[in-house]
Order: sequence, then C-alpha cells, then structure tokens
Amino acid sequence: MYTANYSFVIVICFIKVIFCDSCDNISVPVYVNRISEKIEGCINKDSFPNKIVNSIDIDCESASIQILPANFVADLNRLNELLIQGCSLKTIQPGAFFNLPKITDMDFSVNELRNIQAGVFSLIPAIKYMNLSRNFIVFVEDDAFSHLPNLEDLDLSFNRLKTLSKSWFTNTLRIEEFYVNNNEISAIPENMFAGWQQIRLINFNYNQLVNISDKVFSGTIESITFHHNLLTSINIEAFSEDISIDQFDISNNYISNLSPMLFDRITVKNFQMYGNPMECTCLYKIEQTLQKKGVNVEVPKLSNSDRNCQNVDVSVPMCGVSLKNEFCNATADDNGVISGVTKYLRELGFRDLRDWYEKCI
Repeated sequence: MYTANYSFVIVICFIKVIFCDSCDNISVPVYVNRISEKIEGCINKDSFPNKIVNSIDIDCESASIQILPANFVADLNRLNELLIQGCSLKTIQPGAFFNLPKITDMDFSVNELRNIQAGVFSLIPAIKYMNLSRNFIVFVEDDAFSHLPNLEDLDLSFNRLKTLSKSWFTNTLRIEEFYVNNNEISAIPENMFAGWQQIRLINFNYNQLVNISDKVFSGTIESITFHHNLLTSINIEAFSEDISIDQFDISNNYISNLSPMLFDRITVKNFQMYGNPMECTCLYKIEQTLQKKGVNVEVPKLSNSDRNCQNVDVSVPMCGVSLKNEFCNATADDNGVISGVTKYLRELGFRDLRDWYEKCI
C-alpha cells in the first residue's frame, strides 16, 4: 500500500456545539489541502488513512466545542502541532491526548478553561511549547504539568490565577520561558523555581504581588519582570548569592526604598524602577550605587502617544511621588527638585508626577 511522503495541515471547523464524554457523538468536517472530509468520532490515524499528518488546527469560528474527552486526539505518530483556539473550550479530560510521540506544540489560548486537571498532559512527554493564555483558569491541580521533561515554554498569562505551586511541576525542570503575567497572584512561594536550571525569562507583570518568598531565584536569568504589582519592598533572600540578571524590572510598584545589599547579592545589567514612590535622596543614592557597579538604569518608555506625554523629557529626575499623591520633603535639595519637577509637569498639562505616571507610563 502506498503512503504519501508529504505533510498535511488540517483545519477542522465545528458546525455545532458539542457536549460529550466520549467521541461517539462527534461529527466534524475536515479540510485537507482544501479538500473537504468528515471525521466521525475521535481524531486518530483512522481519520486520515494513507496520510502523514503533522499539524491539526481546529477552527471554531462558526461554533464551539466545550469538552475534549479521553482519546480525543490519539495515535498520530507524526503529529507535532495541535491548535485549538477560540473554541469556547471549558474542559480537557485526562487522557484526551494519547500516543502522540512527536507532538511539541499545543495552543489552547482564547478559550474558557477554568481548571487544569492532573493527567491531562501526562501522556505527551515530547511537548515543548504550551499556550494556555487568555482563559479563565483559577485552579491547577498538583502534577498538572508534571513529568514533561522537554517543556520549554509555558504561557499561563491573562487568566485568573491567585496562587502558584511548585507541586504543579514535579520532574518538569527544563522550562526556559514562564509567563504568568496578567493574573491575580499575590505571592511567590519558597523554592518555586528550584531545579529550573535553564529558566531565562520569568514574567510576573500585572499581578497583585505583595510578597516574594526566600530562595526563589538563582543562576543566570535573562529577564525577571514585576512591573505593575503591589510590592512595597524586595526580599533580598529571594535571590541566591550567585544570581545574574540581564533585565530586572520592578517599575510601577509601591517600593519606597531599596537596600544597597540587594546589589551586593545580585548582578544586574539593566534595571527599571521608575513609577515607585521613592524620595529623591533615596533614588539618587540607588542610582549612584548602580552606576558604580556598571548597571544601566533605564528611563521610562512612554506608552501613550498623547502630545503632552511625548513632550516630557524623561531625563528630568522623576521622583518624590508618594502613596498619598504628595511629594516627598526629605531634604531641602529634595524640595528644590520636587518644586522644579512639579512646575515642569504642570506647564505640560499634568497635575503632578502621579498624574504623569498614570497617563503616560
């Protein structure tokens, strides 16, 4: 029997909402190289006789699928990509993916997933890239991402997570990029990334972080970002003594002071700290300490194209805004700087420094 030696990209369009605990009631049209086919039941090697399938893209623009039952995709030994985006998917049952030895990419973004159960991904050890962003995930069971020795990139951003747990990742230690930005996480537990020797990018932006526990970060990391959280301080003990960070961003928090011991412990190349309520004296001391250590202190990048925002010279010392919308008055020098900054910003149409932060950064 002849077997084709070329690859197919399959786009599957669901024409009705499917509620099922098995594949018995699933009937979907499939387009293979613009030729329409129909799949009855689960997606497996019998669905595509005499064809090598590398990529499956389930497109639910006209309808939705809400449950992926056990063995939904199975026995496709050349499949390396599965995309199920924007399908109103609510549940993935354990065992939904079986005998997919080559699959490396999975994308379940823009769905309605709320829980990730243990066992859902346990039978796909070759997976490298997993996108679960833009769902409604609030709960992840222990071992939900365990025993995935090749997982490199995990995106859990834009969900509703309130907590993290190392118990989600038993024997999953090769993650390089970890995105949990735009959630509701309030704390990072102790030893969260212990053993993750290849981690290089960690994104906690836009959460509700108030605490970073001890022994969280170590090794060499390209980027750790915490901007737009609720941090009032940085726990020195969260970092190992040998850590090196290329980009470290703590901007737009509620940090009023940083211990100089922090920079004795960590090596940083590029540092962002604008948008925090630091008094000018404190800010200058930090900048001087960092400059002596060769750290590049980055200035704000304007996100608003408004003319007033664009007219602000960000090289002007922007410091002194407090939690109560008042300017600091630690020293006479501070008062002079603050008066000058206030006058400068008001001439450009802003009430004060906080007003500028909120509108432009």
